[in-house]
Amino acid sequence: CGNTSRTSATFTIEDTAPPVMNCNAFTIYLNEDGGYELDEQEIATITGTVTDNCTSDDEIDIQISKTTFDCTLTGSADGVSVTITATDLCGNSTTCQTGITVVDTISPVVNCTNITAQLDENRLFTLAVENINDGSTDNCEIDTMYIDQEDFSCDNLGENEVILTVIDVSGNVGTCTAIVTIEQGDADCGTVGLRAVPDVLTLIVCPGGNVSGDINLLANDIGIGGGGVSMTTSQLPDLVNLNVTDGTLNYINDDASEAVVTFTYTICHKVNTENCSEAEVTIQLLLDSDCDGVPDIDDIDDDDDGILDVDEEANALNQETLDSDGDGIVDRLDIDSDNDGISDNVEWQLTLSEGGFDDNIDYIVPTGIDSNGDGWDDAYDGSAGGTYYEAADTDGDNTPDYLDDDTDGDGIPDWLEGHDANLDSIADTYPIDGDFVDSDNDGLDDRYDNYDTSSEWLHGKNAIGSNAPLQDDDNDGERDWRDYYEIFNPASGDDDCVLFIPNGFSPNDDGINDYFVMELCDLFSLKIEIYNRWGNLVYEKENYGNVSQWGEIAAWWDGRSTSGWTVGKDRLPPGTYFYILYLDNGNEPKAGSIFLNK
Repeated sequence: CGNTSRTSATFTIEDTAPPVMNCNAFTIYLNEDGGYELDEQEIATITGTVTDNCTSDDEIDIQISKTTFDCTLTGSADGVSVTITATDLCGNSTTCQTGITVVDTISPVVNCTNITAQLDENRLFTLAVENINDGSTDNCEIDTMYIDQEDFSCDNLGENEVILTVIDVSGNVGTCTAIVTIEQGDADCGTVGLRAVPDVLTLIVCPGGNVSGDINLLANDIGIGGGGVSMTTSQLPDLVNLNVTDGTLNYINDDASEAVVTFTYTICHKVNTENCSEAEVTIQLLLDSDCDGVPDIDDIDDDDDGILDVDEEANALNQETLDSDGDGIVDRLDIDSDNDGISDNVEWQLTLSEGGFDDNIDYIVPTGIDSNGDGWDDAYDGSAGGTYYEAADTDGDNTPDYLDDDTDGDGIPDWLEGHDANLDSIADTYPIDGDFVDSDNDGLDDRYDNYDTSSEWLHGKNAIGSNAPLQDDDNDGERDWRDYYEIFNPASGDDDCVLFIPNGFSPNDDGINDYFVMELCDLFSLKIEIYNRWGNLVYEKENYGNVSQWGEIAAWWDGRSTSGWTVGKDRLPPGTYFYILYLDNGNEPKAGSIFLNK
C-alpha cells in the first residue's frame, strides 16, 4: 500500500584482540666493569616480530622487565628470565617470556712485582702468591690464584722466572711473570763449579746445496742451576747465529761444501760472576757426494757407480792422486774414471754375451735403493741380496775396463769405439784435449752427461747417465769398444804380408817417423780420408802409398791439410785424427785413429 517507517540505532565497534608477539632468547657479554645494558636494537631483537589487527607496528608499545645485568647473573644454564609486554592503542596487551644468557669472557688483569729474597739457614725460601701479586683484578670476581714455583734452594741462586696465574669465577685465565732473585742469605750454599761441555753439530751436505741446523749450547753444560749464566763468545764465524741469552745456535748455508767450523764460548754464573767455564763448538759439514743421505765418511760407494770405494782406490792408476784420468776428481767420486764417456758402472760389468760373471750373470742395472743405509746400491750389496764381482778386464792388461781407455786393446780408443752410432768410424761426440767441462762435478764430461746432478742426483740413473750408444757393429753380442778390431791381411796370395797401420807419427822434420807410412802388401789403388775430432775432412789422397806414382815422400801424409784446416805453415795441430782406408780388393774399408805428435 506504500506505507513506510524509519528508526535509528547506535553500534559500538571495539578492538579486543591483543597484539601477536614471538620473542627470542639472547646472549650478552659483560664489559670490563662487569655490567651490561640493553640498547633499543637489542630489545627489538629480543622482542622479535609483533603485529596487531588495528595498531601499526610502530605504534605498539613495547616494555621489557629487565635491561641491565651484572656479574651476579652469570652461570645460569637457562639464562635470566625477562618478560616483554606489547600493548596496542586500544589497550590490549600480550606478554612473552624469554631467557637472557649472561656471559663473562674477560680475563683477569694480572700484575706482578719482582722481589729479592734470601735463603734461611736451612737453605730454603718459600714464596707465597702475595709476595709477587701486585693488585691483580677482575671485572667480576677472582676465584683462584697460584704460582708455578714455591720452594727455592741453593740451586736457584740468582734470577728465577715465576709465573702467577689468576682464574676468575667464569674460568677466564690471566698470567704474569715475576723475577724472583734468590740470594744466599743465612744459607751456606758453597760454590758449585760451572762446566761448559764441548758441543758438536754435524750436518750432511750435498755438493752446492743448502744446509741448516740448530743446537742449544747450554743444554749439556753442568752446574748452571736456577740462577742462570751469562754467555760471551769469541768472534762468531760467518753464517753462525747465536742467542747468548738462551744458548740457541743456528747455522744456515745456502752454498755449502765440506768444512769444519769452530769457535769458543764462555759462561759465567750470574751471582758468583767469577765462576766461569769455556768450551769449544764444532760445526762439521760432512760431504755427501752422491746425495744419498750417507756422508762420504760412512758411504762405501761415494759416487753411486756400484764399485766399492776401497776397490776404486786400490785400482787407481795414479796412487798418489787416486785420480786415474787426471780430471781433478778422484776415482771414488768419478763416474767416468778414464774419461772415455762410458760410465764406470757399465764398464766394470759384463753382459752375458761379453762373458758375464762366471758366464751366467748378465749386466746388473742399479736399483737406486740402499735399504741398509751403507751408501751401496742394493743391486750390488751382498748384505742386501745383490751381486758384486771383480771389475772386468777385457784385454787382460791388468787395467780394469773402467780405467782402460782402450778396453779391447785394438789400438782404437774407447771414446771412438763406444760413440759411433752411425758406424762411420768417426766418433759422434769427442772429448777435447784441455777442455774438459764437467759442470756438475760428477766426473762425466758434459758432452756425454745426460743428467745435471747440481740440480738433482737421480739415484740409479746418474751412474749410468752417459749418452754413449755402445753400438755393436757386427751384432755378435760384444759391443764395439769391447770387440777387438783386427787388422787382417787383405792381400791375396801372400801369406807372409800383413797390413800394418801405425797408431802415430811425428812430422817434425827430424827424419824419424815424419810420414804416415803403412805396410800395404802390394795394394796400390787405395784411397785414404783423414778427419779431425770434429768430423772435418783434413786430408784425402787417391792411390795412397803408391810410391811408383807419387814418389817415396809424396806418397805418404806429412801432417799437412789438403782442406785448409791448418795452424801456421800448413801444419795441423798435434792431436788424434781418424782415417778411413778404402781397399782395392773388395774388402770393407778400414778405419782407426792416428796420433799426430810433434
